[in-house]
Amino acid sequence: ERDLEVLVYNVNSNTKSLNQQTVEYGGRLNHVYLRYRKIGNPDWTTATTLDADSIPIDADFAVNGTEANLESDPEDTYGYAKLEWPISKLPILDGEYEIKVESQCENIPGAPDDYNFFSTEVLPGIIDRQPPSVYGKSPLELGSQLKPTDEVTIPFSEDILCKKPFSFSIIITINNIPYDNDNLQIACNG
Repeated sequence: ERDLEVLVYNVNSNTKSLNQQTVEYGGRLNHVYLRYRKIGNPDWTTATTLDADSIPIDADFAVNGTEANLESDPEDTYGYAKLEWPISKLPILDGEYEIKVESQCENIPGAPDDYNFFSTEVLPGIIDRQPPSVYGKSPLELGSQLKPTDEVTIPFSEDILCKKPFSFSIIITINNIPYDNDNLQIACNG
């Protein structure tokens, strides 16, 4: 299982890092959170990452890098702050989600909302940890005798990634001769 690497760009990076724009350093910035919600849910949740002791903490791009288990400064010299969202280690259910990054600033009473917080465009995504499985029984499992020239169709429970190079491998042994991705003609429709 892989985690999701999220990058944000600090448009003011030529003058101050996100961390240097926080209230702690005299700025107005409180947080730059990674937020998500399941499709259909109106409520947004602040994502979590893991600290150096594997304790969940808010996924906040503006915090000191060492607190978020990042390098000493979460921003690189080009103004990009990177955060690992360890979805494989957190109790997040599989499904369709929306994610966004939201900055929250010290409130200026009476100011337009854009002065107090900002949200990026919402991006859709899918968390799917269940790999495709063979649907039904293949001719091989049914005991069919195959020749190297026979065509075999193996349906899966969901579409598989068919982009070459294939991310899957096939090995069929006929008369003690193994055939694999290199010497089988594979047509993948996903």
